[in-house]
Amino acid sequence: MKKVFIDCGYNKGEVSKEFYQKLGDSFEYIAFEANPYLYEEYKDKNSFVKLENKAVWVEDSVIDMYVVVVDKYNKKNPFTGASTLMKEKSKWNMKSHKKEEITKVQAFDFSKFILDNFDQNDEIIIKLDVEGAEYCILEKMIKTGSSSYINKLYVEFHDEKTGLSQKKIVEELKKQKVELYRWR
Repeated sequence: MKKVFIDCGYNKGEVSKEFYQKLGDSFEYIAFEANPYLYEEYKDKNSFVKLENKAVWVEDSVIDMYVVVVDKYNKKNPFTGASTLMKEKSKWNMKSHKKEEITKVQAFDFSKFILDNFDQNDEIIIKLDVEGAEYCILEKMIKTGSSSYINKLYVEFHDEKTGLSQKKIVEELKKQKVELYRWR
C-alpha cells in the first residue's frame, strides 16, 4: 500500500511542508505547480517533494494560463497565487490585479494520473487549490471513478470567482465516501 500526499497548486510550498510536518516520512510527496514563475522560484524549497511544472487538468495538452504579473498594489509580482487556467477566474482577477500575461503551460490528465499510478488500497491525500480548474478536474474524476481512490480531499472552491457551483460535485464526493475539507 502506498501513502501519498499530492499538492495540486504548490504555490510557494508552504502546504506541502505543513503536511510533511503532520504526516512525516511514511508518505510520498508529489506536487504540481503550473505557474512558471512560482515553479522556478520555489522548486528547490522542499527536498522531500517531487515537484513538477505542470498544470493539473482533464487532458494531456498545452494550454493557456493567465498569470498575474502586476498585483493589486501595482507591484510586479508573478507570485500572487491567483493565476489560473480559467478565463472566468481571470476576469475576476483583473477586477483587482493590474496586469496578466497569457503563458502556454504543459497540462496533464489528473484523473488518468491517479488511475495509472495508484489503486484503491492506497492512502491518498490531495490538496486541490487550482484557482477555478477544480470543477472540471473533479467532474472528470467523478466520471472516471478516480475520485473514489481519494481518502481525504482538501479543496478550495472558487464559486464566486468563476460563476460555477460546487454543490453537485460535493454531493457526488460524499456519496463516494471521500473525506472532504474546505481549503482556506
